[in-house]
Amino acid sequence: MTPDDSLALADWLRRNRHDEAALLVYRRHLRDYPHGPGAAEAHVGAALVLLDAFGQATPAYQHLLEALDLDPSVETAAQARAALASIRARQKLQVGYSRDRRGE
Repeated sequence: MTPDDSLALADWLRRNRHDEAALLVYRRHLRDYPHGPGAAEAHVGAALVLLDAFGQATPAYQHLLEALDLDPSVETAAQARAALASIRARQKLQVGYSRDRRGE
């Protein structure tokens, strides 16, 4: 499968909520093309699946940092930064929740 085909398939799977399959294709893309075409996009796609479908912020965060290290397109960098902001906001909510619970 070409890099473009691989990303197109993974993106389609993610859009259609086939989360496990999408994550598998993103990971295979990264295995086959770790620094090649679409690597940054695959990292962001994998991060979004991990974050949105599985609630796994830590591995999603690592994928997002990897994406930004690959000098992504403006659009991909914006997606990565938005997802990082989402992770930070979720962490703040969790910390705030635990503080509120202690004060009761």
